[in-house]
Amino acid sequence: MKKTILTIVLATLWSVLNGFAQEIPVVAKSAIIISGIITNEKGEGLVGASIRVKDSKITGISDANGHFSLSEAPARAILLISFIGYLPKEIPVAGKGNEINVTLLPDSRQLEEVMVSTGYQEIPQERATGSFASVSKELFNRQVSTDVISRLKGITPSLLFDERSGSSKLSIRGRSTIFANDQPLIVLDNFPYEGDINNINPNDIENISILRDAAAASIWGARAGNGVIVINTKKGSLSQPLTTEFHSNLTRMQQPDQFYQPRITTSDFIDTEIILFQRGFYNADLNNTTTRPPISEVVELLDRNKKGLISNSEMESRINVLRGYDLRNDLAELMYRKGTNIQSALSLRGGAEDHTYYYSAGFDNNLSNAIANDFSRLTLNTSQVFRPVKGLQLNASLNFSQTNYNKNNTLQELVTGGPSGRVLYPYTRLIDENENPLSITKDYRNSYKEEAFAQGYLDWQFRPLEELELPGQRVQGNDIRLLTGLRYQLGKLFSTDIKYQFQRQWENGNSMNSIDSYYTRNLINRYTSKSANDIIRNIPVGGILDLSRSNLDSHNGRAQLNYNHNFKHHSINALAGIEIREIETVANSNRVFGYDPNLGSSVAVNPTTSFPLSPNGNGLISSDPSISATLNRFRSYFTNLAYTLNSKYIFSASGRIDQSNHFGVSSNQRAVPLWSAGLKWDLASEEFYKFDFLPILRLKVTYGYNGNIDKTVTALTTANFTRNNQNGLPAANINNPPNPNLRWEKTGILNLGIEFGSKNGRLNG
Repeated sequence: MKKTILTIVLATLWSVLNGFAQEIPVVAKSAIIISGIITNEKGEGLVGASIRVKDSKITGISDANGHFSLSEAPARAILLISFIGYLPKEIPVAGKGNEINVTLLPDSRQLEEVMVSTGYQEIPQERATGSFASVSKELFNRQVSTDVISRLKGITPSLLFDERSGSSKLSIRGRSTIFANDQPLIVLDNFPYEGDINNINPNDIENISILRDAAAASIWGARAGNGVIVINTKKGSLSQPLTTEFHSNLTRMQQPDQFYQPRITTSDFIDTEIILFQRGFYNADLNNTTTRPPISEVVELLDRNKKGLISNSEMESRINVLRGYDLRNDLAELMYRKGTNIQSALSLRGGAEDHTYYYSAGFDNNLSNAIANDFSRLTLNTSQVFRPVKGLQLNASLNFSQTNYNKNNTLQELVTGGPSGRVLYPYTRLIDENENPLSITKDYRNSYKEEAFAQGYLDWQFRPLEELELPGQRVQGNDIRLLTGLRYQLGKLFSTDIKYQFQRQWENGNSMNSIDSYYTRNLINRYTSKSANDIIRNIPVGGILDLSRSNLDSHNGRAQLNYNHNFKHHSINALAGIEIREIETVANSNRVFGYDPNLGSSVAVNPTTSFPLSPNGNGLISSDPSISATLNRFRSYFTNLAYTLNSKYIFSASGRIDQSNHFGVSSNQRAVPLWSAGLKWDLASEEFYKFDFLPILRLKVTYGYNGNIDKTVTALTTANFTRNNQNGLPAANINNPPNPNLRWEKTGILNLGIEFGSKNGRLNG
């Protein structure tokens, strides 16, 4: 009996031990680590591709370079690889080794995954907790225009345009400041763009991302208070044959309809003047012998009739003739035209296995709706990317643009001036029946101008049509931008980016007012006085030349460390870095009198003596010399973290500390900490979610702080040095009183959002 029991126990123990020993080696031999890289048809790594082992819960996500790694995968596993906008693939692992390279092909039936750029990283929009709006090049190019901003009209939400001042002012989700800069930050190829955005050729734009809330924009810190517009230009692609693109378009624009806005008729306007004259409304101007304000032609006729200088019949006859005129007819025929924009652009791009390139040249020539105004621009760009060794990427870009503005139209001068108002009378004529230019009422009473001319003053009449033929204002702008970068992959988890950008802009202005221009004749007459026997001109007869020049130098440097790790059901993407920026601007302007363009000569004037003015007052002759310079320096520390669990729960956090030389009184006010945090839940990925008609449904909430800075005020007293207008002595005008409590501007933003999409992508929101 004992032997039987012992035999049973030993047999059982042997069976258990043998089974355990058999089980352990099998698992150890079949569980392997699988890694590889997932690329698109161009050889570019796909960020966020989904990898799953068939018939198991083992999953993974590709990192920023397309790399992935799965641990404890069966040796005979079958990988299911998918990416939005691409055809999924099933890859058997057996016989392929532990390193697998997969190329996914586009699926024309699916929507492409939208990537958004923050200027520091690119992330799939579906995994972004912040509020982004993405504009592809296809959507961007639906409109044709010379500038970048006007192409964004009507194609992206939350971007508002205010054109009441004649130029476009942008705002993202409304105004977020009272006195500081209210314009969004423009980021071009990862760095803030200083200067005029009209220098950028829209044909070089690849895509645009608009960062609208704190979680999206707070990584830009003290400049993100009004939102951020991130612009990425075109680049070449790996293993791409030479591709040539040529764009040319001609746009014709209707001239403004002068009769679109309802206005009082000329006859009703004249009747109103007659009523006001009868009630004595114009008596103060008519009896003013000091400033000699301008008087309309109808009021002049009424006054002469009242004084008995003309008869009632003559007055009524001449007024009735004026009732038949309408200034808008002359404006439409003589001051406006159909505008024409001609745009041409040529680009070359391609790449080998270790090098990509992009070259482009563009030329624009625009004729404004306003006669004698035009604009032209030349742009030259090149971008190179080198991969000399594995894991190392070198970038270099060079961009140049030159713009030319000519502004000779006199539309802005078509005002009466003077204290009686600035409305030009509707019966004003610019040309007579014989097509001779006519003068208009401007600045002073016509009778006073005629008396002055008889006494030896220069002709004081303003004839707008003659001004169109004279040299006017010319401004030439130049912009050169050099960007270099280095990216190195430190193993599978870390990579580092070092970037530097230098930008220089210089602008030359030349405003020539010849002796034939009203501006010059008016200024000479103003500083002319009459003695008993002679005319004394304190400003010499000749042209007046205004010269201006401005320079902007900008340096931006950034060092950034990136961390991307995907394992089992988790994904961590993080970055941290430091950024330094310096912007120096220098501007100067000067004026010369008595200028002869043929000889290049001028005549000196006395700038320290106060001269009597005609018709009244005293003043210095200002040559408008000015010299100004500013230097702004910023230093920033930033970090960003995104954590994804099971590809459906996403948490993000961002922090930044900005420091500036603008605040120099208290050290604790020189820096401002700004942060944001966000959560996102992919509800459609839950097992209990059963609504097939709505396969995309995500909820998100973010909160954080963006910053802003008002550069018109400082912590210390600032002043402009000039000369006193009465005695010519040096003087200082205080611009800003001291404010030791001056601080950065902070804007808190709460954002709640729902993202949804129907089957086949027909409805998204």
